[in-house]
Amino acid sequence: MGIFRIVGATFSSLNKSRKLRGIYNRIEKHRHGETTQNASGELRQAREDLIQLVLNDNDLRKIMSFHGVGEESAIRDLYHALEEAGAAHYSSDGHYVAGSGIAFGCCLDFVLRNREELLKDPSSNEARRIAQRLIRYFENGEQGLINSY
Repeated sequence: MGIFRIVGATFSSLNKSRKLRGIYNRIEKHRHGETTQNASGELRQAREDLIQLVLNDNDLRKIMSFHGVGEESAIRDLYHALEEAGAAHYSSDGHYVAGSGIAFGCCLDFVLRNREELLKDPSSNEARRIAQRLIRYFENGEQGLINSY
């Protein structure tokens, strides 16, 4: 049974990556250098698809629950805060950092551990350091937990 779990997890991961690429492509096509907070039309729909992808991922829901976050609006607020803090950036390997910051478990854990700073003032130096740490995480091809910024 172990091999079936591994194969299933691999296909699930590939499917998630494919969906994220599609969402990121839509964000880039319609963003025009702006964040998505006041977006309309296709850009707003891409953002909502990202939020739903996060909320429908059981592993991410467990991380959210561990940190006491369960509301859709909380994830949306964190996403906007990441964009405003400077994570509205594409890494060299195609990650839209604000999106990947909430869509992958290790990154979501880091964001949730630092959510007070991000949400208090997304334009603060502290929030910008958090965004920069996520950017470095993806630019450097890091894996695993993010311990500090």
